[in-house]
Amino acid sequence: MKNHSRLLMGVFVALLSIFLLAGCSTSAVVATVNGEDLNKGELDKRVDRYKLELAARGVTADNKDMLSMIEMQELERMIDEKIYEQEAKKLNIQVSDEQVEEELALEKMRFQSEEEYQEALKHVDLTDGEFREIIRTGIMLFELFEHITADIEVAEDEMRQYYEAHPERFIQKEQVEASHILVESEEEAMEIIARLQAGADFAELAFEKSIDQASGQRGGSLGYFVREDMVEEFADAAFSLPVGQFTQKPVPSLFGYHIILVHDKEAEKKLTYEEAKEQLVIDLPTEKKVDKFESWFEEVKSNADIDRKIA
Repeated sequence: MKNHSRLLMGVFVALLSIFLLAGCSTSAVVATVNGEDLNKGELDKRVDRYKLELAARGVTADNKDMLSMIEMQELERMIDEKIYEQEAKKLNIQVSDEQVEEELALEKMRFQSEEEYQEALKHVDLTDGEFREIIRTGIMLFELFEHITADIEVAEDEMRQYYEAHPERFIQKEQVEASHILVESEEEAMEIIARLQAGADFAELAFEKSIDQASGQRGGSLGYFVREDMVEEFADAAFSLPVGQFTQKPVPSLFGYHIILVHDKEAEKKLTYEEAKEQLVIDLPTEKKVDKFESWFEEVKSNADIDRKIA
């Protein structure tokens, strides 16, 4: 798949990893879609999982009205997914085991070991087999999306017209390029700052000391980012720091204590058409594809025989 196709694939898999579950323990039917049953066991499990997601964000779903809203929301997702599945079958869209294994291998690259991967599955109450089915369904949905939108093309003059009609979308906000070292304690952060002041190499210390393993492997590099990409404390420090300097005091955040080194800054500016074109080549076709897919699905769903048995 092309890079932007993999981005779409990632979105589908991420969504399905939250909302799609395999297996059911209760046979009571909560809806039928074109003659196919959806049952309460799956709905209950989805609702429970969604409640866990809310709890992780500090929201407690314990009143009757909220639970009813969540239940209806999840039922509607189940109905939509069943329609996707039915339409994919009509188009003979099939996903091979090889495709699933390829995507699973890419997902596993996010983890340091097989044990860490298994622990992550356990944390979200999924088995390896269930996660493979999530991936399979995600690929199916992606291929359905690609099939329905295969005729979408964007000409050069259309991109230029879009650029001229939406100038507000092509403002590049102020950016900072920075690296950081993240540690757990203020005391350790002060020790690292002392070593930097004595001439130690920032990248080497990031690799050695930072608990942010992803950036640590890159010598602490975070690349370019805008203020909204970072938590407030970090952004305030990074955007106020002169280029070439590092923070002389630890920067506390909910993640720990940061030492930040600023490499470069770019002021807010309007992108020229040539600067914007690289993103337009991805964004405009994707936007048109999404619009077409949503319109197609709205029509398909309106023509489906759906019987919701709970209200």
